[in-house]
Amino acid sequence: MRSYDHKHPKGRKYSEPELVAHRDGWYEKFRGSGGSTVLPEHIELDRSLFRQISTALPYNDLILQVQNRYAGQPFSRRQFDPLHQFLEQCKDPSFEFLDSDLEAAFAFFKSAIADYCQYVSVKVFVSDDGSELVIQPVMKYANPDAYYVIVYEIVQREGVFLDAYAALVKLARRKLGIDASVG
Repeated sequence: MRSYDHKHPKGRKYSEPELVAHRDGWYEKFRGSGGSTVLPEHIELDRSLFRQISTALPYNDLILQVQNRYAGQPFSRRQFDPLHQFLEQCKDPSFEFLDSDLEAAFAFFKSAIADYCQYVSVKVFVSDDGSELVIQPVMKYANPDAYYVIVYEIVQREGVFLDAYAALVKLARRKLGIDASVG
């Protein structure tokens, strides 16, 4: 508390009321879940959800594109459609892990995607041909400080998103015995 957390999606300090609210929310969620999952049926439901996530956001396609994107490079609009569709899919109340550790990692992952998509959608423009999203090109020369702040913030949010993806995949592999490449 009151110290900087570089993994926090907003990159700011946690206040005491914020920490208490998050703690109480997780306690309530756990109370309502009936505890941790140990039944084979629950593990299979979590495996099924992980397969859905892996299919919606495939590593060798979408995640790798984000990972290999150069700072300041235009975004393919094709890259953002699956992220927005995924966030819509996440609104389904059954689209959650029964295992509380996996659900916590998944919640952070969804939050990271939402923060990334929201920031990019506010800071970029559609290219003339409509196929790409770009940071306003004239800004690079007219106001380079503002341009590089936007590039930096996008790169930071990409990093949080990619780290959250990696954490979810690693945890699912350990808990569910399933690989992200399994569709």
